[in-house]
Amino acid sequence: MLKGIGLISRFLYLCNNRPEREKGLYKKLLKRLLKK
Repeated sequence: MLKGIGLISRFLYLCNNRPEREKGLYKKLLKRLLKK
């Protein structure tokens, strides 16, 4: 569980350092991961 939270926080950190167009991609990936 903690590992999953770490991955999500890393995703969010990456999102904040990406251009807008890539942010959309990361959000789609996050949604796909959260559905599983």
